Amino acid sequence: MQLDTTTRKTRRVVLYGAAGTMKTTTAAQFPKPLVVQDSVARGADFLDCKKATLVSADELADVAELAKREKCETVVLDDFAAAIRRFVDVLPPMKDPRQNFARVNGKVMPALRALLCGPWNVVITAHHVTDTETMPVEPWARTLVHTSFAPAVEMLILGLVDVVGYCYTNGRPSVLVSESANKERRIVAKHRVGMRMPDVVEMKDFARAVFG
Repeated sequence: MQLDTTTRKTRRVVLYGAAGTMKTTTAAQFPKPLVVQDSVARGADFLDCKKATLVSADELADVAELAKREKCETVVLDDFAAAIRRFVDVLPPMKDPRQNFARVNGKVMPALRALLCGPWNVVITAHHVTDTETMPVEPWARTLVHTSFAPAVEMLILGLVDVVGYCYTNGRPSVLVSESANKERRIVAKHRVGMRMPDVVEMKDFARAVFG
């Protein structure tokens, strides 16, 4: 099944990359944004937009109602992968650490699904992580660059978004909206459904490009 972006006017986007690659600034270019962060994230400190702070995973369920009340057109879940990890860290220690992850995911997943299926744009930002993949047949290795979400959360998000962009700065801050692969490096960053977009977009033009 594919998402139909020809009739739906809203967009769902994931932006990931290293710290300082203007992920939050790019997300805030979307119409009437509400930037939601936990108490540690600082990406929106200097942005002139509506903001909300999450203290625990329970509060994520309230974001939809807040967005309606504030008449926002875009919900930005900023540095969201790190926020989920911090929600786990503040819980009392358990004998099996996986229990706390399960508790947090049990609250995050339904609320996140509701947001992604709601009547607004959703932009989720996260840092990237790198893994090294060594090929046994040939004597070489390559670096995998992907989001820092836990696998279960990443599967949900990537299955419900329209565009995944890898943010980087190489003279001009840009977003890579394609999958680039070679023997040394693989960037998993392509997820386009029914949309015509260039492979690389300057960040200042990204929101406009997403809406076509």
